[in-house]
Amino acid sequence: MARLGGSVGEVNVLTRAAAGTEEAPSYTQTLRVAAELDGAHRELIQCQVYLEMRDDDLPAKRAVVELVLTSTVEGFEDFVGEFQEFVRSVVPADAG
Repeated sequence: MARLGGSVGEVNVLTRAAAGTEEAPSYTQTLRVAAELDGAHRELIQCQVYLEMRDDDLPAKRAVVELVLTSTVEGFEDFVGEFQEFVRSVVPADAG
């Protein structure tokens, strides 16, 4: 939330879910955020996705990739489909 660059007020969790597979787990949540940006009140939706990526050579070595879409409530439906496509395209470099 700090990355929004303004004053954040109330935050409500709309959805939260574990997803992915045992080999490639992920976690998603969607938040509704009241914020003051550039002196104006905004109602925002933020979709957060956390993907765990494991090193095939060293299974104990892992990285977590955070992907975030922030939009106005009114514009969210315009962007969420493309964001979901983008999330599905994120794979380790050697995977293809």
